[in-house]
Amino acid sequence: MQSDKNVFFKIKIVLLILAAAVVAVALTIAAKFDMEASRFFYSENNLFSVIFTVIGKAPAYLLLASSFSILYSYRNKESKLLSRFSAFVYLFAVFASFFLLVYEMCENIDTVVKIILGLGIAPALSLLSIYLFSFIKKKDIRKLIKFAVSTIVTVVAVIIITLIFKAVWGRVRFYEIIAGQGDFSPWYVFQRGGGSSMPSGHVALGATVFCLTALCDCFENLKNKRYVFYIVCFAYVFLTALSRIAAGAHFLSDTVVAAFISFAVFIGVNWVFYGKYCDKIYFSDSSFYKLLLLEYERV
Repeated sequence: MQSDKNVFFKIKIVLLILAAAVVAVALTIAAKFDMEASRFFYSENNLFSVIFTVIGKAPAYLLLASSFSILYSYRNKESKLLSRFSAFVYLFAVFASFFLLVYEMCENIDTVVKIILGLGIAPALSLLSIYLFSFIKKKDIRKLIKFAVSTIVTVVAVIIITLIFKAVWGRVRFYEIIAGQGDFSPWYVFQRGGGSSMPSGHVALGATVFCLTALCDCFENLKNKRYVFYIVCFAYVFLTALSRIAAGAHFLSDTVVAAFISFAVFIGVNWVFYGKYCDKIYFSDSSFYKLLLLEYERV
């Protein structure tokens, strides 16, 4: 079992190195042809871009909602005060995740309408999610708690890093440039002009779909399907990136940087939660898991 963990982690490191090499090559090409690539792929209001504009960020919010639903269903109930407080926090997080999902999927709709739709649909989705996750088998609880916590850490870290990078870079989008609302700058120049093109939020949040591959670390019956998970995830991220370039919302460099940020964060968090010493750290008597699921920790 431990040797399997080491092998699979080494494979992930190889994938990360390959991804870094691809990003380096892509950024080298983008340094000269970023604008040309956007002009070539740009197609205003094409169906492909519209679809991925709607669903591009969905993995992040669905993963957050699912993870908080798991934590709600199997929270520590020994202390009534702690149970009530954690229930409120997890319920609010589930609701907020679904609200953001609906809000982001209605990107081109009036803001007031988006808020109304979010407030109307999010509660129903929240109740459904919590109900479905309440049927988890007892033997799988600890595995899914670990998956839930690692997923939340990954998604939140990706969101924070992406927002910081956007603020620092301040790069103007392609469609803003062709509309005369700003000037092009190569990816290695920090414009700080109020733009938000670098890195792509859709690609960064879409790439959190890699968190699903951690299920292969949790369940023995999924280990043989690990490569299928990775292929599907890479395909989703590639299509999301291409759609953002075609929409004129991002340059090639914006998308590859975003994808690499998410993948690197995922690998780092995955190592912490599923690496060689994870069980000693996270399931020891002093572990913070005691706070999360005291009555389930030894399942």
